[in-house]
Amino acid sequence: MLVRGLFALLIILPYWFLVGEKPWWLTLLVAAGAFGVAHALEYWLRRAGDEHMRKKAKILLSVAVLAVGGGLLIRSSIAEADYYKHVHEVNANPSRFVGKRLKVHGFVEAGSIEEKIVGSETTRTFVLEYQGQRIQVRHKGPKPDTFRDLAEVVAAGKLVQDKDGALVVEATELMAKCPSKYEQDRRKPPTQASN
Repeated sequence: MLVRGLFALLIILPYWFLVGEKPWWLTLLVAAGAFGVAHALEYWLRRAGDEHMRKKAKILLSVAVLAVGGGLLIRSSIAEADYYKHVHEVNANPSRFVGKRLKVHGFVEAGSIEEKIVGSETTRTFVLEYQGQRIQVRHKGPKPDTFRDLAEVVAAGKLVQDKDGALVVEATELMAKCPSKYEQDRRKPPTQASN
């Protein structure tokens, strides 16, 4: 029974971590196949009759399951890690970040915030700016109290390409810091000179 369970895990773990969408029927099929193959392997080991060989097989299967499980956990944690970048770093090499989770740091460009209510949820778009570079951000749901023009913001989400090819951060979370008086004065848009 132990060998059957270990061998089934050896098959199921890679499936679970490597396959993106897992329909219930495919999961059931993989599990049934894994237990079927594991049952055949256990039957073969019992028929072999050598107790020493069975112990070695159990140890090897245990080590293999631990190695595969550990490797897949490490791989998935690396793959799901968030990149933390400033706007100008994302714009310097956007293809590297498209479709990946990241946190983009910048300042809300004055006058760029647009909010509307869609259904029962508030959606907003705004522009993040840093060192002269700009990127559009889309966000749904509640916003931080300190979110406003010129605020320092970290938008966490995924970088996607719009239909027109423009890069947009689809943010699931916003973290905002209210600008200090010094930063506000420094970041104020230039005023038009009166004639």
